[in-house]
Amino acid sequence: LSLHDALPISVKVTNTFFSSLTKNSRLRCLIFILSALLIAFLTGLTIPSMLIESEPQEFCFVDEYSSPFVFLWTPFFQALGLYVFWPTCFYALFGVRIKKILTVGVAFLATYALINNFFFTGSYGPLEPNLDFMEAQFFGDTPLRITVNFLLAVSAFSAISLILTKRAKILVPYSLILLFGLTAVSARNITIISKQYAKMTPPKIMSSIEPIYHLSKTGRNVLVFMQDRLFSPLVDEVFEEKPELASHFDGFTFYPNTVSLGPRTMTGVTGIFGGYSYTPAELNKRDTETLQKKHNESILSMPINFHDAGFDVTVSDMPYENFDKEPLTAMYEGYPYINREWTHGIYSDYWYKENNVEKTNYISTSIKHNFLMFGIFKTFPPILRRLVHHKRWWNTAGRKDHFSQFIDNYTCLIYLPKLFDTNSEKNSFVMIDNLATHEPTILQYPDYVPVRNVTQFGETKWSRDAQYNTQAGTLRCYAKFFDWLKENDLYDNTRIIIVSDHGTTIDSGKFEKGGTPFLKEQVTASLIVKDFGDRTPSRDGIHLNKDFTFMTNADTPAIALDGITENAKNPFTNLPYEVKDKSEYVKISVPDAESTRNRYHTKYNIPNDVWWTVAGDITKAANWEQIYPFGK
Repeated sequence: LSLHDALPISVKVTNTFFSSLTKNSRLRCLIFILSALLIAFLTGLTIPSMLIESEPQEFCFVDEYSSPFVFLWTPFFQALGLYVFWPTCFYALFGVRIKKILTVGVAFLATYALINNFFFTGSYGPLEPNLDFMEAQFFGDTPLRITVNFLLAVSAFSAISLILTKRAKILVPYSLILLFGLTAVSARNITIISKQYAKMTPPKIMSSIEPIYHLSKTGRNVLVFMQDRLFSPLVDEVFEEKPELASHFDGFTFYPNTVSLGPRTMTGVTGIFGGYSYTPAELNKRDTETLQKKHNESILSMPINFHDAGFDVTVSDMPYENFDKEPLTAMYEGYPYINREWTHGIYSDYWYKENNVEKTNYISTSIKHNFLMFGIFKTFPPILRRLVHHKRWWNTAGRKDHFSQFIDNYTCLIYLPKLFDTNSEKNSFVMIDNLATHEPTILQYPDYVPVRNVTQFGETKWSRDAQYNTQAGTLRCYAKFFDWLKENDLYDNTRIIIVSDHGTTIDSGKFEKGGTPFLKEQVTASLIVKDFGDRTPSRDGIHLNKDFTFMTNADTPAIALDGITENAKNPFTNLPYEVKDKSEYVKISVPDAESTRNRYHTKYNIPNDVWWTVAGDITKAANWEQIYPFGK
């Protein structure tokens, strides 16, 4: 049967089965417009409002926009144009036969879009600030779900066709009821967003820099820097490229044989702050308490201990404060002695002006573009969503631009000498989280500083690797800060810990292949420590001094409190920070990423077949073993 023969048949079928649409042009047009409105409201308003409502802080105070609603109205009006205005214009150009076909098609697509969004939501993990997926996605599905989706599509088309043939008028109240439902859901979300937005404190945009961290010249200071994704396998390479860098780190010991208990911040950071009783496996055992409560406890545990030991306590830029539930500061209620600071992004404008670099609104521009794409994505059947999530039209820039996000964090490090002073009259504990190394960006060689157009590159194997560049720039910031400590007679009475929550998916070539289905580099952790009074120089004049003792980042509280509190314990679990036999606690999970929308869950969603343990040399494949801590 040729296309020439098929067209008259399709027209005849349309005339036979949808005769009411021929006779009643007003009804036909009304069904077309209401169906188009359904799709527009779903993709442009309901889906975006659901996402913003779940994590409103991600869409407030972005670039030059304070309110999150610009990111709601933009996709809504885009959707009205894409699904209502332009289709209606084209609809008006055609004759009755084509109008009938368009009406049937749009009515079916409206119902099918609802089915796909609400019944085939998919699990894609958390989103980046620019609304791209944090993890690479494979948009497949199980044969059963594909079959069910197909059968529902056929059923929906059959039902719409039957209604349009027998009782076309029914589609008007049907569409109006669904429109009312979508509007009600959107209105509820908007109300919640408004309330959450009202609770937020606008970030300060600083035109000058004043000290916010205070150290003591006469007492003891303990500094813990949680440097997100500082990649342990490439630490040596930074110092090899610039051997004189080691002289700034005298007294430091690098523990390259260190692992994290998870490959991402959510599961990798709680052990850093809370010790071994706050590793993913231990938290999942406590399945009567929310993840929000347990995460908050982990952050509070060291500050409580240091306060009890007579220290002034300051925390800054903590990850997932209050598990991203506004107000974020609610987690510090009852702990008035904890000074909470926020520096992320507030010195960026100062840096742009000082360095004569133009600021771009990459994140807000990406959100405004990608929100509509995300709405369309959710209305497609799962097996076809890869057609929507395509780099040519999802990320129109062609690549992710981490520059502005890097600057928001880099400024918190490069200005450390200005952010600290020597005015504390008591011992001082400062705990800082920084994400500069989590925003891989190519920097200008040889000083590895941020510029808009990089023209000079190093000559090492890793010189064009963005992760290496951010590490080289970040460690140079620390070197300048340590010089300031020395100049102000603070270096010897200060203990410093630089620790990371996880590694990344870079094959460093330092690990034996096999033993695990994932790159072991993902669950490495950097651990770099300087103790009080230690100025031991680099033994070879190039690298940091090394200790190959097997460690995890959950050793951090024990190291921080060593000699300050005898047999220090976590104040919430009353379990000691120092663990003699780590084998009981080294349970590394490598699950899919989760969002903080799981804050009221009591357990991480970790399948029982993604747990591993390791002991001894972590680079040896034979030392890794799969375990089943909760039974097979």
